[in-house]
Amino acid sequence: MFQTKGVRYMKDKLLLELMKISSEEKMILEGKNIPKNLYTSQEPFIIESEKLLRQDSSIMVRKHTRYIDFPKHKHDYIEVIYVYNGEMKQKVGNKTIVLRQGELLFLNQYIEHEIEASGEKDIIINFIIKPKFFEFIFSFITPDNKISSFLFNSVFQYTNYEQFLYFKVSDVKSI
Repeated sequence: MFQTKGVRYMKDKLLLELMKISSEEKMILEGKNIPKNLYTSQEPFIIESEKLLRQDSSIMVRKHTRYIDFPKHKHDYIEVIYVYNGEMKQKVGNKTIVLRQGELLFLNQYIEHEIEASGEKDIIINFIIKPKFFEFIFSFITPDNKISSFLFNSVFQYTNYEQFLYFKVSDVKSI
């Protein structure tokens, strides 16, 4: 019972934090135009990872901007969309999709999509992942690598032995 209340409290606290109006959302609510160069310097509309991520980053987690339609666009990154609260309506390729709370959508960098404006209670989390991140991950997939061995054994149940990996990385600042 205590743990359930604690988890619910943390989720409620996180939701309140995520519902705060961002500076970009404030501009939208004040009727100001969002400069396209915040997202891209290209035509056609391709959202550039360099506009969103730091130079030394391969992944970013970002709250999706509410209150505005996002016109048809592509990315130069892989996007994972998670609906934390509410819903999100969008057209992916030629298919209209309504994502509901708890659902995920994976988009490769080549698919065009457009997004309807989200409302106040629609909290969507975008995971922006540069393709080079996966190149890094795939570089570890070899038969003699402990991480890939662990993952393959865990996912495909190649063993009945209990396994774990423990990384003492508390002193590694970048992690």
